Amino acid sequence: MAVPTETVYGLAAPVDDPALVERVFLLKGRPFFDPLIVHVASAAMAGRYARWCPVADRLAGRFWPGPLTLVLPRTDAVPDVVVAGLPTVGVRMPDHPVPLALARDLGRGLAAPSANPFSMASPTRAGHVREAFGESDVLVLDGGPCRVGVESTVVSVGGGRVVVERPGAVTARDLADALGGRAPVRARAPGDPPSASPGQSRAHYRPAFRLVTALPGADPAEVAAALGRAGVAAPERRRLGGDPALAARGLYSLLREPPAGGSDGVLLSVGADGADPGRWEAVLDRLERASAAFVRGPADPPATPR
Repeated sequence: MAVPTETVYGLAAPVDDPALVERVFLLKGRPFFDPLIVHVASAAMAGRYARWCPVADRLAGRFWPGPLTLVLPRTDAVPDVVVAGLPTVGVRMPDHPVPLALARDLGRGLAAPSANPFSMASPTRAGHVREAFGESDVLVLDGGPCRVGVESTVVSVGGGRVVVERPGAVTARDLADALGGRAPVRARAPGDPPSASPGQSRAHYRPAFRLVTALPGADPAEVAAALGRAGVAAPERRRLGGDPALAARGLYSLLREPPAGGSDGVLLSVGADGADPGRWEAVLDRLERASAAFVRGPADPPATPR
């Protein structure tokens, strides 16, 4: 079953039904080593699957329901297939009435990755799901367009700190403000141990065409070279700018729009000048992973390490 959330549509299965969870992996073509997120109807339900702590309680109290996934030590209630046998589980309470009602009525969490073939652009409309899967494979619950439009922020909580594993609508600054100094918040660093978090694939969210992304201030010669490396000789030129929340909401629809006739790819210019860089981080993260080439400007910070 495909269900809407405020972020993207998800393929949902009851967390305690390993056979249905395995079918979700197979439908997506998702590798079994890539853990799923468990969607819950309350913090109390999350406590069945994750070992709670004061930091998690504060973050859930501030951002749930909403686009924040907390990665915590798991309990025995989580089957190995859901979390790829890892000792942690990602849990979140979505801000959408459909998955909340399903989890409440079932009395259990839903393992629900995005409802798309693995590594492709995520679905933000019911029609996107129907384009990807046959009617006999997936029942689609149409909840309208997704309000946020990119996947949740994922943070690991433990050891007295919070590590941002995947950026989303909840920024590192938002997290730090909510914690008020109770725990440091930082991005994953190169020397950190391998992440046990969902959403770590480097090549992901790919469109069906070759995409080259250029950030503000990108050198034209570097852009031309990037187009050559990507094998794009006659690109359609597009621009993504303005409000970062609106850019996020429309991102995956943009990645589904084929280039105009005669074009062999898309050159996307991102106009994020002067904006709070934290608010653009989720969009830039998705674009970097979706692009055949990604050209930064002179003032751009380095990509979030993974």
